Amino acid sequence: MKELKTIDKALLTYAHWIDNIDMYLGPARSTLSVSGSDLLEGIGFGIKVLDYGMMKGPFVAAYLARTKDFSALADWIPKELLAVSLPYGGLIEIMRRYEKMAKKHYGIK
Repeated sequence: MKELKTIDKALLTYAHWIDNIDMYLGPARSTLSVSGSDLLEGIGFGIKVLDYGMMKGPFVAAYLARTKDFSALADWIPKELLAVSLPYGGLIEIMRRYEKMAKKHYGIK
């Protein structure tokens, strides 16, 4: 395996960071969203906006721009659609999909 460039190492670190945060945010967001309390549902929605707008969106844009690995979208999009559309879909977020796809692209086990 060839030595990875700094930007590629940064993308792998970012993917790892996303998966670590998602393990907690996903289930918490789902719990808040189904709580029945307008305040808690609003907090859950805010977490969702921050999650996609400030964390996953920039990563996906940077990853695709750098790697041109559009096949990763076939893995990420269904997961995210289920996570957002199902009442307890946030539990899906405990799967480490971002890091797994990035490692697969770079040939890392």
